[in-house]
Amino acid sequence: MAEQVEQLRLAGNECFKAGDYAGAVAKYDEAVALAPGNHLLYSNRSLAQHSAGEYEKAEADARKCLEIAPQFMKGVYRLANAQMGLERFDDAEATIRGGLARDPDNPELKKLARIVKGKRDKARRGKLAKTAAPEIDAQTKKEAQDLSEKLQQHGRELNETKARLNAIRREIQRTTITRNEIAALDDGTEVFRAVGKMFLLSDKPGVDALLGGQLDKGETRASQLTARAQFLDRRIKEQTSEFQQLVQTAQAQAVAA
Repeated sequence: MAEQVEQLRLAGNECFKAGDYAGAVAKYDEAVALAPGNHLLYSNRSLAQHSAGEYEKAEADARKCLEIAPQFMKGVYRLANAQMGLERFDDAEATIRGGLARDPDNPELKKLARIVKGKRDKARRGKLAKTAAPEIDAQTKKEAQDLSEKLQQHGRELNETKARLNAIRREIQRTTITRNEIAALDDGTEVFRAVGKMFLLSDKPGVDALLGGQLDKGETRASQLTARAQFLDRRIKEQTSEFQQLVQTAQAQAVAA
């Protein structure tokens, strides 16, 4: 049982990494059905739900995670993040304060607290007025630099993923044209198929089956790359928003000072 649960959890993690959030949730659902007392499964599923924009479901899973393991700080982070997604900024701040009361040096909660504060302030006051060269503390500068590096990395990976996807789509198009041309031949026509640098005599059904298999593999890979590209695009948008909130919070603090 435990081994099956772990396999499902790892399968869900792989789906998540590929940007297949629905697939990740489905795997975590199966694992939860087998191990409803495993708080890590609810934490993972909360993250997948959040990434899919299902903030209410993400909140429910985070609460269940904390119900099972109240001291699990990642569960606190998941809950506050879901509340922020629902734009319940005061609730998110209260959740973070409760977590920091138990783990005052938790870096993830501290960082999330700044993000929530920035979004809450923006919602209350509207767009902050630009200030001339506001002073930014060293920690905020480092976070901004880290975010900038992540944005550049994800941008490069997104471009590479799109390039591979376009190449596979061109190959699918060529294979489809070839298969259609083979299909138009008389059934008794002798055809050849490539094996490395060699060409072997084959028949029409054999070549059609080979091309069909290549198309299936190409479509599967294209689907995986499409999901990965969507995941990276979403991460870039989230990190861009996080960067903007970081800057706005720094500006607000400079104005207040």
